[in-house]
Amino acid sequence: MSGTISTGIISSKVDSLRNDVHRLESKTDAVMEQMNGVNQSVTHLSAELTSLNQRFQQMIQDRARAEALQQASTELIRVRQEIEKNFGNYNVARETMLGILQATDLALVKQTTISRVTEELMISTPNYWLAPCLVAIAAWIADDRDLANRAITEAVRRNEERTALTMALICRRNGRTQACYEWLSLYFSKLNAGNFTEGGYTFVDAYINGVFGPDEKHMCDDYINDWLNQIRGNDSEFEKTQERVWREYFTRFQIPTGERYPTLSSNSREFPSIDAYAGRILSANAIGQYFKEINEAYVDMDALKTTIDEHLVSIISHYAPEEIRLHDEEQCYLRVKETNGMMDYATARAELMKKKMEQQNKKISLVEQMTGAVIRAEEKAPSKKKTAISFLHNYINKGYNTYITENRESFPKAITISVNDWTGQTTDGEDEASLQTQHSNFLAQRKNAEMTEIQKKRTTQTAFLIGAGVCAVLGIILAIAANVVVGVICFFGAIGCVGAFLSQKKKLDARVQETEARYQQMYAYGYNTIQNCVAEWKQVRGTVTAFHAAQSERITA
Repeated sequence: MSGTISTGIISSKVDSLRNDVHRLESKTDAVMEQMNGVNQSVTHLSAELTSLNQRFQQMIQDRARAEALQQASTELIRVRQEIEKNFGNYNVARETMLGILQATDLALVKQTTISRVTEELMISTPNYWLAPCLVAIAAWIADDRDLANRAITEAVRRNEERTALTMALICRRNGRTQACYEWLSLYFSKLNAGNFTEGGYTFVDAYINGVFGPDEKHMCDDYINDWLNQIRGNDSEFEKTQERVWREYFTRFQIPTGERYPTLSSNSREFPSIDAYAGRILSANAIGQYFKEINEAYVDMDALKTTIDEHLVSIISHYAPEEIRLHDEEQCYLRVKETNGMMDYATARAELMKKKMEQQNKKISLVEQMTGAVIRAEEKAPSKKKTAISFLHNYINKGYNTYITENRESFPKAITISVNDWTGQTTDGEDEASLQTQHSNFLAQRKNAEMTEIQKKRTTQTAFLIGAGVCAVLGIILAIAANVVVGVICFFGAIGCVGAFLSQKKKLDARVQETEARYQQMYAYGYNTIQNCVAEWKQVRGTVTAFHAAQSERITA
């Protein structure tokens, strides 16, 4: 009775515990559902916060951009007002100079008007170099030599280099050759041979091509020679450097010869040496033609004069040093506006200063300017190329000779032909028949060796066949002797040997045919290869010999 009660109590407690577990599971599921909901809420909230942060950052950027644009617009007005206030007369002077040049060409303005305008500008721009130049031009027009001399003296004092170049170009426009060369000589005296501007080289080019007229006193010739001597004197490696520069330039013309001599390329180990020298020899005509076209190119004098006049306008229009700070500011604020405020003033300023610093640190000598005129693909002016060659022809020729001859000693005196595992040598290709015979004998030996191996296998098979025959005879004898089982075994063993023999014989016959066909192909391939190699070797040898006979040490005069 008590056992039954105890069992009932235990069962009741188990049921109660089971119910508690079910309730706990239900609560756990509810908690998990709540946690999932919280996670979804957190994820959603995180996405909203990310979006909010992005919008906030975008708002900050938009505000910064708007402020940068507003500041740029405001500062541009200030800077331009300051430019106009402090340097407005400078701009008037520039425009007046250009106007006078045009007016004198057309003879449409009275001398008194020009004199009055230039004198007013002289008073209103007391420090600007262009103002006394204007007075000097007006005095020349009025034939007032004393005033012209005094005005020119003052202009030179304010800016000697720009005054000299401006006056040289104005004299050229008016046909005053002697005065032009005096001013041009003064301008050349201010140039630095080690840091030669492209504009400076343009004027040298114009001078060499006679744009300024005949230099009877050779005033400018001396400066050009002095510049070259100065560059040589400052660089002990100058000669070697120039030779290397031109040698490297000529390698652009080198012709790969693999397609021209395909059999040699594939079958002669000396081909790299052949290619290295023949490729340069074959490029000689292209090099010579290139320099011939430059030397014979038509120089458009009118185009050169127009270029010079454009430089005159550029010199006149160039800002004075005291103006540059404000114009730099203007450029930076314009950059801010161009980028719609994405770039602030400080960044634009840093970008501009970096460009200016790079330009200041970039020093190119006169020789480098000349070299670039010939080498640069983008240089289209034939006059600049001709001018460069006229001064650098000695270095060009040295570089050319180095380019042509540096691989000459490695050009082979004989070649090795390799085909079908056979190698043979020839010096002049006249022993082609002997090479063909050597190759044929080599293949014949190899073929005989292979055929001998096949014959050995035939002999072995024949021995097996004889053995099979003996076994067949024994089988018959044993069968007659009533030992039928042994006789049958021997008989069928013999039949199997015969079958194997016939199968192997068929394979050996096929091998013989394959060997015959393969060697026929090897004979033909080898014959053609040797023939083509010899022909190509004769051709390249003839090209080299003819080049040596006709070679000139000069590629350009």
